[in-house]
Amino acid sequence: MCAIAKGILETKEILKVAGVTFRNSDGEPRQNILKNFGEDSYLTINLRKETYFNPETNMPELAIACIEKNTKKQIGYIHRSDIDPEILKLRQLTGLVGLYEDVYYCELARQQAPDSEMYNSIKKICEAKCLQIPAYDVRAYIQFSEQLKLIRSD
Repeated sequence: MCAIAKGILETKEILKVAGVTFRNSDGEPRQNILKNFGEDSYLTINLRKETYFNPETNMPELAIACIEKNTKKQIGYIHRSDIDPEILKLRQLTGLVGLYEDVYYCELARQQAPDSEMYNSIKKICEAKCLQIPAYDVRAYIQFSEQLKLIRSD
C-alpha cells in the first residue's frame, strides 16, 4: 500500500499536540495543565470534533480537540495536517507529556490496551490505596508498577 493511502498513525508513530502554549477559553494556560501532570506522565486523551471559523480562508474547518479524560481539560488540538479519516474514527489516544527547553508538550500514540488481568490487577491496587487509575495503556500500567516497586523499596 502506498504511503498516501495509509492513515496518519500508520505512517507516523506519534503525533504532537498543537496549541499547547495557548490558553483555554476559561483563561487557564495549557502549559499549567501539562505541568501539573508532569514530565513522562501518560494521559488518556479524548478526541472531540469541533468546527471553527478559519479567518485565513473565511471558511469553517474541522478541528479535533485533545481533552484529558480525568480532568476534562483541553491540552490542545491535533494539527490540521494530521487530520485524516483514520483519526476521525478514533475516540481516544494515549498522550505522553514531555518537557523541552521549559516548554511542556504532549505526544499522542495509539492506545496499547492492557489485557483484563493487568487491568483488574492495577484497578485493585488503585482502589486499595485510593489512587487514581493510570491512563488506559500498557505503557502507563508498566510505569505505574515500576513506581510502586520504588515506593515499596524505600
